[in-house]
Amino acid sequence: MTTRQVDAATWGRGVLMRRVERLGPADAGRILRDLAPHGGTEEEAASLGERLGGLPLALHLAGSYLGSDFALTRRFADYQRALDGSPQSMDLLTPDPDLSGDARSTVMYTWETSLDALGRYGVPQARTLLRLLSCFGAATPIPDDLLQVGLLARLLPAEAATPTEQVIWLEQGMRGLIRLGLVNRLPVSSEDGDDRALILHPVVADVSRAHLAADRRAGHGEAAAIGSTAAGLITEALAKLEPDRPSDWPAFRLLAPHFRALLNTTAGSLDLGDLTRIARSASTLTDYYEWSGPAALGEEAAVAALAAVDRLPAGDREVLELRYWLGRSLALQGRWREADAGLRLLHAAQVEYLGSTARETLRTGGELAQIVADLGDYAGARAALRSVQAVQEATLGARHSDTLDTYHALGRVAAREKHWDEAELMFRTACDGRAAVFGIDHPATLASRNRLAWTVGNLGRIQEAETELREILGIRRALFGDEHHDTLATRERLGWVVALDGRLAEAEEELGAVVSARTRLLGADYLGTLNSTVMLAQVIARRGRPAEARAMLDGVHRRQVRLFGTDHPHTRETHELIGGLG
Repeated sequence: MTTRQVDAATWGRGVLMRRVERLGPADAGRILRDLAPHGGTEEEAASLGERLGGLPLALHLAGSYLGSDFALTRRFADYQRALDGSPQSMDLLTPDPDLSGDARSTVMYTWETSLDALGRYGVPQARTLLRLLSCFGAATPIPDDLLQVGLLARLLPAEAATPTEQVIWLEQGMRGLIRLGLVNRLPVSSEDGDDRALILHPVVADVSRAHLAADRRAGHGEAAAIGSTAAGLITEALAKLEPDRPSDWPAFRLLAPHFRALLNTTAGSLDLGDLTRIARSASTLTDYYEWSGPAALGEEAAVAALAAVDRLPAGDREVLELRYWLGRSLALQGRWREADAGLRLLHAAQVEYLGSTARETLRTGGELAQIVADLGDYAGARAALRSVQAVQEATLGARHSDTLDTYHALGRVAAREKHWDEAELMFRTACDGRAAVFGIDHPATLASRNRLAWTVGNLGRIQEAETELREILGIRRALFGDEHHDTLATRERLGWVVALDGRLAEAEEELGAVVSARTRLLGADYLGTLNSTVMLAQVIARRGRPAEARAMLDGVHRRQVRLFGTDHPHTRETHELIGGLG
C-alpha cells in the first residue's frame, strides 16, 4: 500500500517502509512525453518534470492536460511558464472534467484530506502553517529559526496565550506536517553545525499557494494575515543581518531565495506598511550582493522589489533608498550610462522630497560624481565630490561613514589621473577614519588599505606596498575566499607591484590567474577583467613578447570602443600602449 504517513511509529515494527523518492528530470520527462507526445523536446519535458518536482501524480495530471483535446496550451515550455507566472496558474493541475469524480486525479485537493485529518486530531494549525510556508521558496531550505513565535501573533488562536503555549502550538503543527510528509526537515551546515531547516516539495508549495490565492479572492481574513505574517518573518530576519559582515553572508544566502519567492507569491496582497518593510529589506539584500557579489543579483533583487512595491508613493523614503541601491548595482557592473540616468532622476526626487542637504541626497550626489569619473570627466567628478564632502563634513561630521566614503572616492579620482600624492592623502584619510569607526579588518577599511597600498607602490615604495598587500590578501582570502572580487582586486594590485619591482615572471603568473578568474566569473567585458588584461599585456611586452601583448591589447581596445567609446581615458590609454609596441 502507499501512504503519506511517513512516521514509522504509526505503523509498528512489523511493517517495512520504503520511501518512494521523486523521479529525476529524465524519467519525469519521459512520463510527460508518453502522455503528451507532441508537447516539445526531451529537454523541455525534463525541465517541466523537474519543475513539478518529479511527483508522479503531478506529472500524470500535467501530461494528461497537455495531451487532452481541451488544453489551452499543449507545449511543455508554455505550461512551465504558466506555472511560474502566478499562484493561480496551479489551476492547470485541476482534473479533466471527465475524471472529476476520481479523487486521485487532482493535486489541488489531495493533501486537503490529510490536513482535515490533522484538524480532527486537534492540530488544525497544520493547514495554516503549510499555507505560511508556501509563501517562501519551494524545494529550498527554510531555516527553522525563521519561524519566530513572537511574529505569528495574527495566526495564533486565543487559547495560545502564553509563550509556552505558543511554542507548543507551532511545534505540534510542524510535527503533524512532517509526519504526513508534506514538509521535510533536514540539517543545514552552519558554524554551530546543528542547525535544521524545513523544505517543501514544489508541488505541495504550488497547491498551497493556489489555495491561499483562492482564499484571498474569497476575502478570507486569515489569507491576508498569512501573507502579512510571511512578510514580517522574512523582513525581521533580514533586519538582523549586516550586509558588510561576512559572518552574516551564509544567512543572507539562505534567506535570499525566500525573499524573492515572497515577492512573487504574496507582495500583491500586502498592505502599504508591509510593502515599506519589503522595500527596506530589498535595499539590505542589494547591499549584501554588492559586498558578496555578484552585483547582477543585486540588480535583479532591486528591480523585482521595485515592481512589487509599486503601490507605495513615489516619495516614500524606502522606495528612494531602493532606487539608490539599484543605481549602485548598475554602476558596479560598468553600466554607467544606465546608472547615471537612473541616479539623476533619483537625485531630483530626493531634493524634492527630502531636501538638498539630506544624507541620502548627498550620498546620491557622491555616487553620481563617481560615475562622472567612470565616464572620463575627472575634473568634473573632483569638483562634485568636493562639494558633497564640504556639506557632509558640516552636517554629518568628518568621521561619518558617508564622509569617509567621499574621501575614498576622491582618492580613486586622483589615482586615475596618476596624481599619486593626492591619492595617498585621500586614501590615508579614508583608511584611518574607517579603521577608527569600523576596525582595521572591516571590509570597507580593507578597500581603502588596498587602494592606499597600490598608491604607495606607484610612488616607488615597493616593499611597503607589497608587505601591506600581502597582509590584505591573507585577510581577504580568509574572509571571502580566493575568487571573491575583492580578493581578485588585491591579487591584481599585488601582481602589478611585483612587476614594478622587476619580478616579471612572478607578475605574469599572478596577473594571468586574475584575468582567467575574472573572465570566467565576470566575463571578458567586465571593467576589472579589461584592466587586468591591460596590466598583463604590459608585463608580457616587457618580457619580450610584443606580438602576444599587442593581440591582447587589440582585443581590449575593441571592447573598450564598444563599451565606452573612443574618447574615454581607458580607451585612449590602451590605444597609446598599442602604439608604443610599434
